[in-house]
Amino acid sequence: MRIFAYKHLICKNERFNDYDVLYPELIIDILKYFHVSNGINGTNVVNFCTAHTPQGAQELIQPAIIAKICDILCNNNIMSLIKGGTTMGLNNNYGYAGDLNALVSKKDEMSHYYNSVVYGFEYVYNFYKNRVIPIIAYTKDKKPMMGSCFKFLNGIVTAKHCLEDGAYVSIPGYSKKLLSQAKIYISDNYAIDIAYIDLSQKTEQVFIQSPQVLDDVLVMGYPMIPRFLNFLTVEKATVSSLANVRFAPSRGAITSIASEMFTQNVTQLMLITARITGGNSGGPVINKYGSIVGVAISDTMAEGEGYDELGYGVAIPIEVINTIIAQKHEMSVCFEDFHE
Repeated sequence: MRIFAYKHLICKNERFNDYDVLYPELIIDILKYFHVSNGINGTNVVNFCTAHTPQGAQELIQPAIIAKICDILCNNNIMSLIKGGTTMGLNNNYGYAGDLNALVSKKDEMSHYYNSVVYGFEYVYNFYKNRVIPIIAYTKDKKPMMGSCFKFLNGIVTAKHCLEDGAYVSIPGYSKKLLSQAKIYISDNYAIDIAYIDLSQKTEQVFIQSPQVLDDVLVMGYPMIPRFLNFLTVEKATVSSLANVRFAPSRGAITSIASEMFTQNVTQLMLITARITGGNSGGPVINKYGSIVGVAISDTMAEGEGYDELGYGVAIPIEVINTIIAQKHEMSVCFEDFHE
């Protein structure tokens, strides 16, 4: 596995001449143009480029790139190739039979989904890089402990232990006053390590899906790296397993855990092929469709002999947040303003 670290950089998509940035609605325009309701005669790649190059542009939208995008859409069963094999794809013809109205009524969601499919994890990273934030818990002697959080709905999601482990907590970009006024919701099951900070203010849009085994995913967060602070890392991984787990509270004697294991709520854990280092806890796990599927919480720490240390990480599916918000079970946290 390769780990990439960025400090608020733009990950350039050179395979597509940065068309994801220059023409953010390009793929929606392609699907509309090649929709079967327009007929399949007379529509081709070069005519699309001529019609959709903005007035005053110094060069034509490149047909070879449009043909490449269309081929990726075909490979993902989104469009169909009607006529191919033409020189540089200039006269290739495609057909799209999807819901044309959805391209308008759900434009943001559809555009994000198709951009993620075509442009890959470079696009996904650029979309989420400003939505993933460090969270710093400080000990009584002001020693910092890094964690991660991300914007979600009307607030912020993180791992619960990121709020519990210090004497006080700071989040860059959020004042002590704002955070102290927020409600912080956690599960009534003590072992579910997720917290939602309800700021009652609309944040930047994100998208969610249920996780699937063998999904390729990105794990984004802020691990502790010597000599670096606020350094966002990105790691590619795969969802290895979805297992039903009965959480038992970590409090009490061993005998009480055994009896309570069968009365606690059941949830699924995600096992992913990337170790979750301390600072990554609370960060999002994002699939190749650009949707958050889970919240990173820990690595797989083996307890006792006979267990393999696989180097895998553990995450909780994102849908758990809906239950946490509905339960409105609160915790209190001491916040302070962030200082570099």
